[in-house]
Amino acid sequence: MPVAFILHPARTPSGKEVRGHVRRLIRRIRRHWPHTRITMRGDGHYARPEVLAWCEAHGIEHIFGLPGNSALRDDPVIAATADACAVIRAERELIAHRSHCETTYAAKVWKTARRVIARIEATTLGMDIRTIVTSLKGSMPERLCEFDYCDQGRAENLMKLHKTQLKSDRTSCM
Repeated sequence: MPVAFILHPARTPSGKEVRGHVRRLIRRIRRHWPHTRITMRGDGHYARPEVLAWCEAHGIEHIFGLPGNSALRDDPVIAATADACAVIRAERELIAHRSHCETTYAAKVWKTARRVIARIEATTLGMDIRTIVTSLKGSMPERLCEFDYCDQGRAENLMKLHKTQLKSDRTSCM
């Protein structure tokens, strides 16, 4: 269940700024529900080293989008899955074909390797690779990506509805 929406200026917040928001939010939740299991879900702004380390140190599960980069695209598991996905799409003459895979990844600024899930979609227009980083264990990559993470899209749609119905333009829903 979504708990908070944070609207910020059209700029990328720093890792310290995001960690501060997360820390304050979790503190308030814990004040009322000290034993509730909390899973943070967010876009690439949340996949900062400061936020990931804070969540892990405080027992907060997380699932965050990752900005694309060449290291992730060139990961052997992701690259092999992308090639297979493109071949299946072409052989079956499909408009689009989607695959998922998981690997471990350690960005240069991270202190440890983490579980990364890739959603790979081959279409007639090309390849689209989206990645997420998560501390969640036991779920299949498809489940984590399509249901657990993509539920964030519903929250973004609620924010877009807020903008259109209340005419509150100039607010970011990215």
